[in-house]
Amino acid sequence: MMRKQGKMPNSISSNEYDTEYGKRSGLTVQRDKIKKGDRVLIIDDLVATGGTLSSAVNLVQMLGGEGRNMLICFLLFLAFRILHKS
Repeated sequence: MMRKQGKMPNSISSNEYDTEYGKRSGLTVQRDKIKKGDRVLIIDDLVATGGTLSSAVNLVQMLGGEGRNMLICFLLFLAFRILHKS
């Protein structure tokens, strides 16, 4: 589970990111939850600008996990929504 900074002990933080409301401090995750080579599923309940999702992928990669495919899936989803908006 990833949370806002200051909510978890023994955690590592991602960089600051942008949302539709402005800049946010990075997300955090406990250091021992993601190990090198882990494949991590990230679920974001609201995809507006992609800032939170991008920050989560960055955090997974900082810890050696694999998050590239999720960002690609998000970009495809976003492109689909833009192209099929009525």
